[in-house]
Amino acid sequence: MRFENSKLKIENYLLCYNKSMVLFDEDKQNKRLDDLRKKEEEDLAQTLSSKYGVPYLDLTVTPINIDALRVISETETREAQIAVFNDVNKV
Repeated sequence: MRFENSKLKIENYLLCYNKSMVLFDEDKQNKRLDDLRKKEEEDLAQTLSSKYGVPYLDLTVTPINIDALRVISETETREAQIAVFNDVNKV
């Protein structure tokens, strides 16, 4: 009888636990992880730019001037691994 009572208590606990469990949303969690990785990558870029004395600019919040993209050809930008995003002091 004692065993049956213990078994019943465990079953009741599991039933209550399952009802209160939060459902795991894998897509939501994957998006959150992706966002955290991007933030970490951006933080690392900022830290390294400071360490090596290179100016840092977060391009996710900086508007890109479409006309500035035409200053250098795509072939040249790919070869030099650069991107023009703003045209300052036009000649």
